[in-house]
Amino acid sequence: MFKIIESKTLPLTRDVATQFASMTPSHTERTFLPKRLKMLEDRYQSGLFVSCHWACVSLGGVLYRMNGQHSSQMLAKLPDPFPQHLFVHLDTFEAETREDMALLFRQFDTRDSARTPLDISQAYQHTYPELAGIAPKICKMGADGIAWYLRVVVGAPAGIGDEHYTLYRQPVHYPFLHWLPDVLTIKTPELRKNEVIAAMYATDLANRPASHDFWEEVARGGKPYEEIYPTSVLDTWLKSCKDGTCEDTMKQAYHYQGCLFAWNAWREGKNIKSIQFSTSKGLITPHA
Repeated sequence: MFKIIESKTLPLTRDVATQFASMTPSHTERTFLPKRLKMLEDRYQSGLFVSCHWACVSLGGVLYRMNGQHSSQMLAKLPDPFPQHLFVHLDTFEAETREDMALLFRQFDTRDSARTPLDISQAYQHTYPELAGIAPKICKMGADGIAWYLRVVVGAPAGIGDEHYTLYRQPVHYPFLHWLPDVLTIKTPELRKNEVIAAMYATDLANRPASHDFWEEVARGGKPYEEIYPTSVLDTWLKSCKDGTCEDTMKQAYHYQGCLFAWNAWREGKNIKSIQFSTSKGLITPHA
């Protein structure tokens, strides 16, 4: 197997970074990716870079680098003056075989311990006491739906990836997020799409009380005994999209468009036989 022979924390200087970057790489080391290097550079420039945790392993009298190739290269190439007060924690292991090195490699950044989008969302959610009580999965779906609306419909910046969840700092979204659990239940998987939640958000902005009535009826399966009623038709259509029985190839924008088509028909008091979802003339504006 492998065993640890030294563990220490030391000041991170350019010499330390350069020495580690030039160390003989382990055969297990990941392929160098410029994108990953750029990510670390951006993190450093933004003041978000934290102390490194590097590891090396001795095998047959040769010391190999086990991780940290991107971070050590980034640090070694920083312009003068080199930053002060940086530290690195360095673990040195000893292995008997190359297979032991592969086993050691598996212990770093394991998928099971990686931060998931839900973990990040929950961390931001719990930063704001006003969002307590909302199931984390529901809150995340709400943020993702709002971000889709802002990015696709409004054309406003909504952050990339985990940045979606900084939306929690804006109280304007809280009433919508608190209402979502009323419709996103175990019985409504067809509603759990970013673009459908974006449509909910759009109607919420247009007319909150009416939006609640509309979507809660959709969540119940539509209006009883009224097959051509907008909420009933929308419920049937969304379920067919979910289970793959819808005849048309669905894009996200089509789902959004179809939801607003049904909403506008409902607001106008009109029955419909089917959902129109073409976006060739642009996205529909929801009626108040």
